[in-house]
Amino acid sequence: TLRRALGWGALGAAAAAAVTLALRAAVGDHLPAFIPAEESAGPGLAQGLAAGVGEELVFRLGVAAAVYLTLARRLPRAAAIAAAAIVTGAMFALAHELPPAGGSFALDHVVTRALIPGAAMTAAFLVVHPAFLVAAHAAAHLLIPFLFR
Repeated sequence: TLRRALGWGALGAAAAAAVTLALRAAVGDHLPAFIPAEESAGPGLAQGLAAGVGEELVFRLGVAAAVYLTLARRLPRAAAIAAAAIVTGAMFALAHELPPAGGSFALDHVVTRALIPGAAMTAAFLVVHPAFLVAAHAAAHLLIPFLFR
């Protein structure tokens, strides 16, 4: 229902706020080196939000859903979710590292992208609720430019 989705969305936004505020408290106003610079205020708020929405459409509604739905009939649910998270994480990282999007190859950025926005966010999408993830992703793109240089 809409009410349930809004509740999950509010929880997602709150989770993103908690994580970004904790990161700010732990490391100060500069993003840690393992977080790619394009996550900062540099690209601008509108571009950050547009990238977040586009990533959700391509990677969660496209790649993750296709892998999960293909495997869910053949594997236990947990295995299908894990496979979808791994495949989506790898594709997400490659999409950001290979031309035309990629810049200079940085292993720490590949790992960060594969694990956090790739695999972990895909798992949240499939396990918790899509609204949780979309709201968390949007909230992170709103908060990071304001909390970090």
